[in-house]
Amino acid sequence: MISFESLKAEYERNWASLEIRPGRLTEANAVARKALNGKTTYQQIERLTGVPWHFTALCHYRESNFDFDTYLGNGESLHRVTTIVPKGRGPFATFVDGAVDAFRLENFIGAQDWGIARMLFRLEAFNGFGYHAKGVNSPYLYGGSTLYGPPEARAGKFVRDHVFDSNHVDTQLGTAAILHAMMSLDSSITLDGSPQFAGRTEPEDDVASTVILMQQALNKLGANPPLAEDGISGAKTRAAVSQFQQQNGLRDTGLLDAATVAAITRATQQPGTAGQ
Repeated sequence: MISFESLKAEYERNWASLEIRPGRLTEANAVARKALNGKTTYQQIERLTGVPWHFTALCHYRESNFDFDTYLGNGESLHRVTTIVPKGRGPFATFVDGAVDAFRLENFIGAQDWGIARMLFRLEAFNGFGYHAKGVNSPYLYGGSTLYGPPEARAGKFVRDHVFDSNHVDTQLGTAAILHAMMSLDSSITLDGSPQFAGRTEPEDDVASTVILMQQALNKLGANPPLAEDGISGAKTRAAVSQFQQQNGLRDTGLLDAATVAAITRATQQPGTAGQ
């Protein structure tokens, strides 16, 4: 099963050996400078949530290419209620308000470990852990570095849901590569997190057991495609939750709120419901 502890050493090894390809360095530095331009706003979010500003910058790049008129949780407009997961959020008065909401939904508020391994784990969780099964470093983290793509490493990309092309090289820069460039331009970025957090339970770990139970239940109810029972509420799990909510007259958010957890649990206890 995918877990932070199972991947921690790999993240630390990869980070220690990460090099941005020479041909991508100019691009990486340009993106890093864009991230640094938003530092004051990202620091406001850090004061409200405890989430390091540079992590917010990476999420912002990933979701909307640094557009401050968007909701950090999915890149939709701040000014309308969101229609993709997480659904039903907003509208928000400011980017900061939306970001605080998004991090609350991810259970990041109150987190203490923001070392490089935990940060890369959280970033990869947004996109999914499917690359591990293919023996390829995720381009979502490592695109543009020597850790992804020939000649130093293996290529491969999920070109659409469940379709993996082993010859395709993702051309987007990965978030780890961007962070590497940011640190070369801003010496104030520190990656705290080492020994004092060893074995510590983080907020998202506390909800993992509930998520696993719900993933198992949704699979029993016929989730298609079947969900990885990994305790991580990623895009596929949230899509399956959204579908269940729609089918059962619940508020369609894609989130495992108390009413949805109760309804899924009840559904699995009905005779003859498996596979429906």
